[in-house]
Amino acid sequence: VFNKKGELSLITGSPGGSQIPAANLRVVTGVIDFNLHVGDATMLPRIHKDWPYDGLDFESTVSQDNLNLLDRIGHQLELSDTIGSTQSIQIIDGINYGFADLRRPNAGVSIEKSN
Repeated sequence: VFNKKGELSLITGSPGGSQIPAANLRVVTGVIDFNLHVGDATMLPRIHKDWPYDGLDFESTVSQDNLNLLDRIGHQLELSDTIGSTQSIQIIDGINYGFADLRRPNAGVSIEKSN
């Protein structure tokens, strides 16, 4: 993702087959539309619709209010353990901030600080 000046500002990707677009889009919209740090954007709850199947997958962290609204309009809700597993780098003022999605077993994050 490039900013308005044409500078690289975000790199993200995910395994997960049909879940890849939903996982990546959640990170991108979290950073761009809501001005979140890449780590906060990564850990937002995810919802996934796999066409042409009837079910709407959701993670346990999705609010009950949202689930009630989705159910009320007719979605068949199906709890999912994980939806994607993004690995991302956000560039802020020339500094790279990486974040590994903590949804996956044995995931970890390393921090390096320069003096």
